Parts: sequence; structure tokens; C-alpha cells
Amino acid sequence: MKMRQGPLYMEVIQEPLANVSTIDEVKQYPMPDPLAQGRFDDAETAIRQYQKDYFIIGDLELTLFEMAWHLTGLEKFMLDMSSGEDYIAALLDKVMEFTLGVGKKLVSLGVDGIWTGMTLARRMA
Repeated sequence: MKMRQGPLYMEVIQEPLANVSTIDEVKQYPMPDPLAQGRFDDAETAIRQYQKDYFIIGDLELTLFEMAWHLTGLEKFMLDMSSGEDYIAALLDKVMEFTLGVGKKLVSLGVDGIWTGMTLARRMA
């Protein structure tokens, strides 16, 4: 996925699975490592600094639905989901693995709750 920082949120500028049509294509797509080195450095620092005084919320910016359609494009995802394309379940499973990995790590670091919701803005052509 090609993304760039917008004025507030990240913007998707190219969907990497825009032409996906098979389960094998989804399985071959290399999702980022949810536990990549450095991913949680800021979270660890903030949790240590504020956990005794504040309710700490871990941020899972994208839910399964949002991340899946950001990978394929909204129109394609909605049409393919409504027509029962086989790859949709595999895509949602792959996205779920990533999201759960991030969420479980945040919990293990000591967050008090998890916030989920869409925060990526899609660039309009």
C-alpha cells in the first residue's frame, strides 16, 4: 500500500490489491509485520509515562473492513463482497491476523482499552 502523510491522517494513494481475484494472490501479498521493530516505541514510552495517572487507550486505527477496502479499493471490495468472491474471506483473515497482532501487543504493553475506527483518508481522484 502506498501511503503518505496528509494534514492529519495518512492517505492511501495506491491500493496494492486493486486487481486481486484469487485466494492465492491474497496469500502471496506480504502484509507488514504487526510486531515490527520500532512500531511500539512511542506507545511504550507513553504507557510508562502516563499509566499511573490516566486511562491509556491503544489505537487500532483501521478495523477489518477499512483495512481490507484500503488494500483493494472501496468499490472493488464492496462489489466483490456482495457477489461472494472467494478471496474476500482470505483477505479478511489476513487483515485480522495483522490487527490482532497489533492489538495483543498493545494489551501486553499495558493499555487499558483499545479504540478502533477509521482514520485513514483516501485521496479522491
